[in-house]
Amino acid sequence: MGDISTNSIITLGLTSYIVVMLKDLPSKIIKNLQQYISYSFTVTSVNEIAYQGIMNWIFSLNSSSIAKHTNLENYNDISIVTLDYGTFFIIKDRSIVRILKEEIKEKNYLINKISITIYSFNTLLYDNMLTQMKELSDVNKLRVFPNKSYWESQRIEKRYFNSIFLTDDKMNIIKTRIANWNSLSTKQLYKDIGVTYKLGILLYGIPGTGKTSLCKAIASELNYDLHIISLNSYENEEELITRVTRVKKNSVILFEDIDCYQDIVQDRTENTKNSRGINLSTLLNIFDGIISPEGIIFVATTNHIDRIDNALLRNGRFDIKIALENFQKEDANKMCNYWGITDTFIEKETFPINPAYLQSLIFQKKIGT
Repeated sequence: MGDISTNSIITLGLTSYIVVMLKDLPSKIIKNLQQYISYSFTVTSVNEIAYQGIMNWIFSLNSSSIAKHTNLENYNDISIVTLDYGTFFIIKDRSIVRILKEEIKEKNYLINKISITIYSFNTLLYDNMLTQMKELSDVNKLRVFPNKSYWESQRIEKRYFNSIFLTDDKMNIIKTRIANWNSLSTKQLYKDIGVTYKLGILLYGIPGTGKTSLCKAIASELNYDLHIISLNSYENEEELITRVTRVKKNSVILFEDIDCYQDIVQDRTENTKNSRGINLSTLLNIFDGIISPEGIIFVATTNHIDRIDNALLRNGRFDIKIALENFQKEDANKMCNYWGITDTFIEKETFPINPAYLQSLIFQKKIGT
């Protein structure tokens, strides 16, 4: 082998130095990024509200890469869609989001841990995440799961029974039946006789009589979650059943305006499966069949109870049936007094009066329009 020249040695040394510098460059860049433009958040599954909240936020990013890495996880006795273990990167709103989900040991128990790091020259995305987490932790608001989502929710103001203006006898029926159903002795009775612990409530009447408001009040009074189901949104029977059976205990499931789905709830002698394979039998099994979930209050609303099949109306599927009607003057006065409006405000109105119409008049009076 020939001698190595001095120039060759110098060249080799410089090349080696440059290679080492280039190798360390990415880590140095990342270190600087972390120091100046990164924002982090970590949560474990021990904190149920925060854990579900961060999962909601991750799914709200609508990333196709995240959608490919989901699975079912047993969480508080139900199966929910959650993220696979591993590290994921998402580009969102000119920011890079790093998501790490891992299983760790804490006090001899295995728990899940999610770490979020956002690399960005502004805090908008990070602030959005914190705002959503703060809203989710607000126990004074009602958590609502819109239609097809059983992991994404929103918080709205609660509505209580004192803001619902039914006749005293109807309000007493609702309060008493719910209180009895929610008692420990009733829960044990259902368990002892092997009957699914659930309650069905049907609210019917013309539009504007407060059916949806009463449903919100029921969920708020019990501090339950509210899941809203629109039958037309489901592609097939399996998708609808999966959505319902994944609702966790202590929830209200609202089927709103079920009379609008006449191809599903009409008389069974004429009923056939609609184009999506959903029929009356599907609903019967959901409300009072082997797939009916535990610890749930089912609420259905309809403007036309006469369009609903008798099999769906029988006791055991709907244990309480309440007709909501236009207000007589006494109930109208209750609403006015609640909002601090004198009774003389409605003296010229004709009774019975529609509650929604009366409420609009009150709001106009309150805001001075």
